[in-house]
Amino acid sequence: MGIYIFTLFLVCFLWIAVNRVKFTVKGKETLDNQRKTYAICVGLWLFSIAALRNYTVGADTRTYLNIYSRSNAIEWKSVFRWADSMMIEPGYVISNKLLGYINHNPRFIIIVSSAITISLVSYCIFKNSKMPWLSFFMFVTLGMFGESLCIMRQYVSVAIILTSCNAIKENKVFKFIIMILLASLIHTSALIVLPMFWLSKINWKKIHFYLIFGFSALLFYMTMSTSFRFNENLVNFLAKYTAYDRYFRKLNYGGRSGAVGLALIFFSFLILIILNLHNNADKLKRIYITFAIASALLTIVSFVLSISERLLPFFSVIFLFSIPEAIMEEPKHRIRFQYTVAICTVLLFYYICIVSRADSMGIIPYEIWNYSW
Repeated sequence: MGIYIFTLFLVCFLWIAVNRVKFTVKGKETLDNQRKTYAICVGLWLFSIAALRNYTVGADTRTYLNIYSRSNAIEWKSVFRWADSMMIEPGYVISNKLLGYINHNPRFIIIVSSAITISLVSYCIFKNSKMPWLSFFMFVTLGMFGESLCIMRQYVSVAIILTSCNAIKENKVFKFIIMILLASLIHTSALIVLPMFWLSKINWKKIHFYLIFGFSALLFYMTMSTSFRFNENLVNFLAKYTAYDRYFRKLNYGGRSGAVGLALIFFSFLILIILNLHNNADKLKRIYITFAIASALLTIVSFVLSISERLLPFFSVIFLFSIPEAIMEEPKHRIRFQYTVAICTVLLFYYICIVSRADSMGIIPYEIWNYSW
């Protein structure tokens, strides 16, 4: 896992280096040029790791290479039937076939998927984050970068969802819906984000937070109780006609190792966001609060329903912006520093001791591209 630890060092070092260089445009220093240069440098490094990896890095990478090869081998008239048999969105198969006209080598899908995901995430961090280095640090330590090496298709959709937040902020419902539909063509589960346009308009009151925390505590107790059983008949009925029924078959057996730690982190994030963004919350802050609440609740639900783990990235990715926003809202520099140190320490510990040790995504050991493929 040395390359991932080095990446964290590079994220911090490049921020320090870039801030010691004066970027000028027509004789004037510009902060935007510093941020842009930093985002490009870190983005290129992350893209290099993702694009040049061997097919053994990422539990599902080999599967996507095979899908790419088979998509290019079938005829156009068989696309929808084959996609249905493989439980893959037709939009993804069509995109694979179109890319096949450019390059038949299955490695091409790794390069393209990595380019879309990393470029969109880096661009959004540049445009929206008040602490770009912390956003990139969280992108790695929260396991998002590692997941993007495994579930490539979903993270292309997650990256598109990330850019859709600007449409919510600008109150452009048509643009938001188009982006959600585009993401859903690659991964249908992106449709779960659709209600967020309207939920983000809620003017959150203290009573809402009391109810949410109370419900979460009750749900946590119930899901951790060995005597608790979720209604399997109801959930299996709802999942009967979806491509994700295999996740619902794991009902009452959600992931618990490491999930408690993640839940504590997400609820700590939620509390920080509420404390610092709730008062005088503008449109953007209400978006952050709503996505944070959804992330925390989905984390709790994941103890009993494993499908929640697959839906979580669509909401938790907004932490890349909301946490820096919450920290920078704190007027006292000393407390800002304490927040930052605490968050980085906890996330680094979580990343090393939980995510990497379990390595459920198959990203360790990292291997460079094997030309024999």
